[in-house]
Amino acid sequence: ELEKLLAAPRAVPALAWAARAGMLRAAFGLPLSRVRAAALIRRTPLDAPSIRRRSPDERLRLRLVLLAARLDFAPPAAEAWLADRRFSRSTAREIAALVGLASEAALPADDSIRWGWVRAAGPRAEEALLAARLLHGSARRTIARYASAVQRQASPPRVRGEDVLAWLDIVPGPAVGEWLRRLEIAGLRGAVRTRAEARRWLRAQASFLGSDIAPARPAYR
Repeated sequence: ELEKLLAAPRAVPALAWAARAGMLRAAFGLPLSRVRAAALIRRTPLDAPSIRRRSPDERLRLRLVLLAARLDFAPPAAEAWLADRRFSRSTAREIAALVGLASEAALPADDSIRWGWVRAAGPRAEEALLAARLLHGSARRTIARYASAVQRQASPPRVRGEDVLAWLDIVPGPAVGEWLRRLEIAGLRGAVRTRAEARRWLRAQASFLGSDIAPARPAYR
């Protein structure tokens, strides 16, 4: 029933009634008083026009992201909460990833971090940015920079781990994945467009940084 409600064109009237009736405590599986539940629904833009225009599946996903964020859940906690509510594992992971991406998109960052975000977001970028705008209205300029990077992204050349091993003459290990990550970001930025450019870029970077670089801390997915 909660799933159907959150997928409906309008969710707030029914949720507000459920909050006043004390039903959200059981529905959400959280120690929410009637006052706190009502405040949660009131301050969460669940019926924003940008959500109501979406398909039912998108409305459900975005509303869960907004609720998890307003409940101050970090991505792992959001995933655990949704799994406990018997949402599928794939849905719980997807919502958790969007919660993390929306939060990160509201934080000031340099160019390299923004492009790393674009890579981590992938096809989730549009929904993550929409959630970020609804949750963090005061960070519009920051979010706009992430949106601009998404719009400007190019298609990276296809490069595999075997290519990195051959081009850099290194042994298999965590560094290979890190080089692939950095190369993909360079491709998204448009700095590397072909395999030949990728090979030259890798060799130049390895010469400057050293081939045995430490892997970056992965973004939550």
